[in-house]
Order: sequence, then structure tokens, then C-alpha cells
Amino acid sequence: MKDADWLTPEWMQYGQDALKASLDVNSDMKRQMVEFLLDSGLWDRSKLSYDSALGRFNACLNPAQPEFFRGPHLWALMRRFDRHALFLAMAEDLGYEVRKKPTEERRQELMERLLAALEDNTRIAGLAQDTLARFEQVGAQLHVHPAFRRGTSDKGGW
Repeated sequence: MKDADWLTPEWMQYGQDALKASLDVNSDMKRQMVEFLLDSGLWDRSKLSYDSALGRFNACLNPAQPEFFRGPHLWALMRRFDRHALFLAMAEDLGYEVRKKPTEERRQELMERLLAALEDNTRIAGLAQDTLARFEQVGAQLHVHPAFRRGTSDKGGW
């Protein structure tokens, strides 16, 4: 099997169908998606009017057009609007099984991540406080290795 034997018109159509299932929505949902892209800063509101953004959105769905959604835009839209057909098709094509984690399992993982981040921040804050305390000590001086003092040379090396 050659490296790209799987890259067939049928495979491309499978991906296009999955993209459409994720983002080819009714007019109200499309309006919400376009407004999300503009409001979130993913698309620059100063450069795109709503109508031009709507045209860009439609062009991104058409494989014959040079416009296309960037990865973060697709990801954000799928997450924000709970439209995961493209993700699920990609997982299936790559040989993965996907299951949605139960809310409590997800909550527990997030709590563990939060606790780890808080512990890291506490450690970093402690190091900064220790350093500040050294500066505030009466007579505290900055100790510089003689080789790095002004007017000296390092002819001897280390």
C-alpha cells in the first residue's frame, strides 16, 4: 500500500460530508455562529461586516472556494455549538473509539487540574516571596561572582 492510497475522492467526500454535518446549519444557527466568530475575535470585526462574514462562512463550506475554516475556528465552533460530526468522523477514520465522559468524571479531572495549578502557583509565589524577603533584609547586597564584575576580565577562564 502506497503512502496516500487512502486519499481518494470518496475519502475527501466523507470529510466534506462530516464538515457539512457540523457546520451546514439553519439560518438562525448560522447567524449565531457568524456572530460568535466575530464577537470572540476569531474573525476581525473591524475588517468584516456581518454580511461579508456570512459570505466568508458560506465560502468556507464550499470545497471549490479558496476560503476554508482554520483549525481553531472549526474547533471553537464545534465546541461552542455542540456540533461534533467532523471530530467524530476524524476519530473513526483514524481508528479511535470516542465516548463522552460523564459529567462527574469530567468535573473530577478539572478539579485535579485546578488543584495542580494552584499547587504550582503556590510554589512559585513562595519562591518570589522568599526572593523579595532577601531584598528587604537590612544590609542585603547583591552578590555577583567576581568574573562578572565590571572592569574584570575572565582571562583565566573557569
